[in-house]
Amino acid sequence: MVLLLAATVGLVVGNLYYIQPLLGLIAEDLGLSQAQVGTAATLSMIGQTIGMLLVMPLGDIVDRRPLVLGSVAASVATLLAVGLARDLASLSIACFLLGLATTGTHMTVSLAATLADARQRGRVVGTVVGGLLTGLLLS
Repeated sequence: MVLLLAATVGLVVGNLYYIQPLLGLIAEDLGLSQAQVGTAATLSMIGQTIGMLLVMPLGDIVDRRPLVLGSVAASVATLLAVGLARDLASLSIACFLLGLATTGTHMTVSLAATLADARQRGRVVGTVVGGLLTGLLLS
């Protein structure tokens, strides 16, 4: 279960960064400048920031499991939207929503901490955060 949570956060958090090395190709494909596509990609980070401020606190009020599952499902849907975008507006909206969806990665870390036995909590959280950092570095 711990490895599954670590892999989940690694794959989902990477979604924010997969676009970075592709900016030139996306700009060429959509007939946009790299600056325009870069601005759209920046919106994913802004979306994540807003999600951390507005969505993440919900994990303290309601059960985190449905929030994490919804986040993963939303990430899949928004990645499809990013892939299907054909203009700057649709790409920008999809990138912003992708950032919002990625907020679940941080809720997954706290979920892992609550699911772990008190004696193994540090190891479990370390493993899940290691998955998150691995996803960042590999993306």
